[in-house]
Amino acid sequence: MPSKSIVVRSKFILPLVVLVLGAALSIALGLAAHQEIGQAAQQRFDAVSRDVAHKVEGRFDNYVEVLAGLRARFNTAAPLTRDEFKAYVDGLRLARNFPGFQVVNYAPHVKAADKQRFEAQMRSDAGLSAATAAGFAIKPPGERADYYPLAFIEPMSGKEIFLGTDLGAMPDRGRALELARDADGLVSSGRKIRVPGRESDLGLAIRLPVYRPNLPLDTVAQRREAYLGSVGAGFSIAGMMRDVVGSDAAAAPLRFRLLDGGPSLETIGTRVESAFVAPSAVAEGQLLYDNAAVAGSAARVETAESPPRFERTLAFKLGGHAWRVEVSQDKRHVVGGLDMAIPWLIAFGGLAISTLLAGISYSLTTARGRAQALAIVMTSQLRKGAMRLKLEHEIARLLVGDGAAAGVIGRALATVCAHLHWDCAALWSLDDDGRVRCSAAWHVGDDADIARFVRVSRSLDYRADEGSLGRAWALGDAVRIAPLTAGPDFTRDALAGRAGLTVGLIVPMSRATARRTTALEFFSREPHPADADALESLRVIALQIAQYEQRKRAERDLLYMANHDALTGLPNRAALQRDLNRAVQRNTRHRKRFAVMFIDLDRFKHINDTLGHGAGDAMIKACSERLVGLLRGEDVVARFGGDEFVLLLEDLANAGDAAALADKVLACCAEPFVVDGRELQLTASIGVSLFPEDGRDAETLLKNADTAMYRAKDKGCGTYGFYTAQMNAQGSERLALESGLRHALERGELDLHYQPRMNLQTQVIVGVEALMRWHHPVLGKVPPVQFIPIAEEIGLIEAFGKWALQKACIDARTWQDCGLPAVQMSVNLSPRQLNSRTLIADIRSTLETTGLAPSLLELEITEGAMMKNPEQAVALLQEIRDMGVGLAIDDFGTGYSSLSYLKRFPLSTVKIDRSFVNDLPLDADAQALTNGIITLAHGLRMKVVAEGVESAAQLAYLRSRGCDEIQGYWLCRPLPADEVCQFMARHMRAVFASPVAA
Repeated sequence: MPSKSIVVRSKFILPLVVLVLGAALSIALGLAAHQEIGQAAQQRFDAVSRDVAHKVEGRFDNYVEVLAGLRARFNTAAPLTRDEFKAYVDGLRLARNFPGFQVVNYAPHVKAADKQRFEAQMRSDAGLSAATAAGFAIKPPGERADYYPLAFIEPMSGKEIFLGTDLGAMPDRGRALELARDADGLVSSGRKIRVPGRESDLGLAIRLPVYRPNLPLDTVAQRREAYLGSVGAGFSIAGMMRDVVGSDAAAAPLRFRLLDGGPSLETIGTRVESAFVAPSAVAEGQLLYDNAAVAGSAARVETAESPPRFERTLAFKLGGHAWRVEVSQDKRHVVGGLDMAIPWLIAFGGLAISTLLAGISYSLTTARGRAQALAIVMTSQLRKGAMRLKLEHEIARLLVGDGAAAGVIGRALATVCAHLHWDCAALWSLDDDGRVRCSAAWHVGDDADIARFVRVSRSLDYRADEGSLGRAWALGDAVRIAPLTAGPDFTRDALAGRAGLTVGLIVPMSRATARRTTALEFFSREPHPADADALESLRVIALQIAQYEQRKRAERDLLYMANHDALTGLPNRAALQRDLNRAVQRNTRHRKRFAVMFIDLDRFKHINDTLGHGAGDAMIKACSERLVGLLRGEDVVARFGGDEFVLLLEDLANAGDAAALADKVLACCAEPFVVDGRELQLTASIGVSLFPEDGRDAETLLKNADTAMYRAKDKGCGTYGFYTAQMNAQGSERLALESGLRHALERGELDLHYQPRMNLQTQVIVGVEALMRWHHPVLGKVPPVQFIPIAEEIGLIEAFGKWALQKACIDARTWQDCGLPAVQMSVNLSPRQLNSRTLIADIRSTLETTGLAPSLLELEITEGAMMKNPEQAVALLQEIRDMGVGLAIDDFGTGYSSLSYLKRFPLSTVKIDRSFVNDLPLDADAQALTNGIITLAHGLRMKVVAEGVESAAQLAYLRSRGCDEIQGYWLCRPLPADEVCQFMARHMRAVFASPVAA
């Protein structure tokens, strides 16, 4: 007989074994699930971290590109003026497009021998205020071999004090400039600076070297020889990093920090893209930006009690420095609640079952046979439960991955069938048209009958209330199917029976639990007893698949929105570009033609302005529907923007096919549109370009079609035209004029004609106006209205104006030497001349070299030129008047006509524009305006000259109203210098011969 102690111990052996084995199995499964979930979460977080680092790196690249564009402005033959620098920086709209920028500047390289000349040049800079220019000096003072003073700063307001600051005065900064110069690369300050006005904000400074154009830069010596200076910028890190991870950093679970990693070991200018690096402690002064600190969230401060977080560190190198991006996120935001619960559910469920089984084993120890049978049953249930939990986890892991939706769902169905022993499975979904269709299916691979059944099932569709699927959705619960006894009311049940499938199960998901009505369907050849646990697992899996489909649908919707116009649903410009590129490749390979048709709706802006944008949108949508109805299935119609559409027509036999479609498009656009009860008429203009005749790439085809459209619009609304090379003739003619103008002065092609001015009281010629003429060796006489704007645009007008001033004064002096009375010479000044820093010196030099009295010179200036910078103009014009030179405002009444500024400007003459004189004396409005100008000018002690006098009636009216002088064809047309000299001599003799005024 065994002892009592041995019997007692034997009662605990089996329960303990069961408990230990069950606990070990449960913990092992839980740990495996936990490890799998953690690895998947880490991979997702790594992808997010890499994306954040790439965005940060992209921001740096964008800001460096702005600086590179600024450097290109200095790499030109002509020096960049302060106004051009300001206009370029203003055009960038940094505050809107690049909110991080605080200041942009330029620092030239000034050698010690050139220091005094540079300071003198800056003090005479007309673009600076008098106070700033007068006190300019390179600072800090001291003798150095090289200086790098700040010469241009934008925006300038409040920063005048920094002009002249020598960037090379500090050894570290000077050394950085030299390294950038030698390597022709970007250099960063590598330290934090404070942004004025926001001292808590941090910023960085970057600089790029600037070299003289057209010089070799292959070696360090060559770069040093060509070194001109450097352009730089200071920007706010917070502004630059704004919205990298969203505008609300306090609400976003993702946190990132930008740190200065210190100088890099690579050569200046070397670029190293972002890569993962080992984390390290943040030293004092390294932190540049923390999105949590910007948002002011106290919850972002990490403490010992903070929840666990995923953390990754990436680094990239730019501008001679290493930059580190630290990204962290609360693990609870990366690992979903269901994923976090699954390992615990497995472990605690297994432990609970193991504990219960151990208790039962202990209670049934005395009934060995019954206890053993119960233990076997419980162990089987435990294994089934663990396997089902594992199945649900495997399905969840499949659904969080990437890939085509049908393939992912197919693999999920295969996993379910493998675990639960089904022969085929399908996912049925209710589409937007109210029909139920099979969206994914799987079957065992070695059964032809089942494969045929699945293939036929994919081609069928049903009503939502039809057959077994309809009954399952109506009940909201699982429905079992017996295919062998199914009636003829539902086709698929009968088809399943003929395929040898004996049992089926439908697990529905209604709109109460998912946004889309779906159902899982399973069939098997073998009997499949009802299992409540398995059914519950299928319900969970069905919910997971429904959520997966919802996520995929959202992704598809986002992709659609990115490639389609929101109003019309047509492909947008980005999608059109891809379609055009594919069409070019495809038709190049097959040697076929296609057409690009650019459509613009005529006078569409008038509809928006009169009826509102709602009516305009309705017409755009209706027009797009008509265009879609005209095209074949393989053709493309896209909304290019506003009231513009682009058609892509492939497989054309000849250009006539495109012309025929263009006629149809014009006809369909010409049909009346009914909008808000109104019948509206609309026309379109169309330009057509053909591949490959008119271009071999998408950009050229679009540009040429657009050019053809504008040429068609010039011919009249409601027409179309094909692109031809002659359409660029106007551009070619302009290029020819521009090229000829550059050599016109040196080749002696320019000349001056003079139009006399007569005093109405004495009838004596008292002055002439110098008018520029150009005789092109090929084109002949080119009108001033054609070549003067081009000369202003390409910067030649200053040289032309200086030449005209010298020649006019020489001719005036020559006439005096020939015995003619002294007359006043009027010379026109262009707006660019008015802004020239050498204007005063040029006038003084011309008067001294020609010997012409200053009172005999009058400069004519337009209203627009003076009003560009009134304050500067007042000071400049006063200096000219102080020299004794007369000033006339030309074409008065056609520009700003600001009376307050007319009073301030030191003018001596007002010239009435010919547009007022033409309507005299019959037009009452012209009379009122002319009388007002004469009265106003005389009240301000100014002389009045009327231009364009062509009739005796005009002359008589002006004389009666007290006009001082006239010029025009009534008196004399513009003549060359020798002819106008003869005319003035004849006129003088005639006046002396008949002294009585007419």
